[in-house]
Amino acid sequence: MERLKYLISELKKTADDDWWLSEVSSIIEEDDDFFLDDLKVYGKALEVLDEGSWREFAKKAAGYIKHDSRRRGKQQFINILNEVLAYEYLVSTGRSSVQFVPESAEGGSKNKPKSPDIQFLENGEKSFCEVKTIGVSEEELDRVEADEIYSATVYYSLSDGFLNKLSSDITYAASQIPTNSSNNLIYVIVNFDDFVGLYYKEYEKQIRHHLSQAHESVQVYLRIGLRGRFSIQHMPRNA
Repeated sequence: MERLKYLISELKKTADDDWWLSEVSSIIEEDDDFFLDDLKVYGKALEVLDEGSWREFAKKAAGYIKHDSRRRGKQQFINILNEVLAYEYLVSTGRSSVQFVPESAEGGSKNKPKSPDIQFLENGEKSFCEVKTIGVSEEELDRVEADEIYSATVYYSLSDGFLNKLSSDITYAASQIPTNSSNNLIYVIVNFDDFVGLYYKEYEKQIRHHLSQAHESVQVYLRIGLRGRFSIQHMPRNA
């Protein structure tokens, strides 16, 4: 947790009144197990970064900490934080020379995609990883704001909206990767509306079928939730 604590202290130098940083600092100081377990996931991953990647990540994080959304809070910053989970995964699966790619000064639109997030070596070949995060749906946010009880039937299966969002993110991520290699990876952190995971098996079937039909040429790894209790790996047919 030392790097996470250091990161928080550094970010507070430019955003001392930030509500998220204040909450995280309180959780750490009070040793609140309920929320601390989530922070430990990031803390563990941060310790895996090599020095160069650690410096690059800290610089990138500083550029996003002030971003706020009425409905999704610090989601943009969390998206950046999620990149360390992909880095940790690449190291844990034996990829070598894993490094964050400096953000390009230009790019970030559909017409001019930005650079990928991470580069690594696999079997001596330079390869890339792009990281995406899919949060809960707008419909789920509406349900939370309405503070009403809904039938569990709303969670039985994934909607076309979710699958379309997944496809859109994968397609855009693939466009950000400058080489065509089966070693390239699109790493997606998925947060289902059904956060308990009651209907995960049905979701897994839908996702595997969808990826096999719509994205047969790309390698995709889906981490389900922050703690990654479930995962789905999709390999390209030519791998």
